[in-house]
Amino acid sequence: MLPMLRMEPLDPMERIDPADPMERMDPADPMEKIEPNENSELNDRAENSLRVERQDVERLLPRFILRAAALCWLVTS
Repeated sequence: MLPMLRMEPLDPMERIDPADPMERMDPADPMEKIEPNENSELNDRAENSLRVERQDVERLLPRFILRAAALCWLVTS
């Protein structure tokens, strides 16, 4: 059975139910942490990947536009 969702704001004085797994998530849980070195390495790889993709798009877009225009011209003539 799914738990009921609350639409009203929680009362700050309300007691947290320790049996509810959603309420007892511990932010200090080692499974939730990402090591700073690993995180920065992932960010660096993502930035490099985006930079390469942007360069590819900037290099190939004019060629694609010219080919699309030539194809449109051939189809309409």
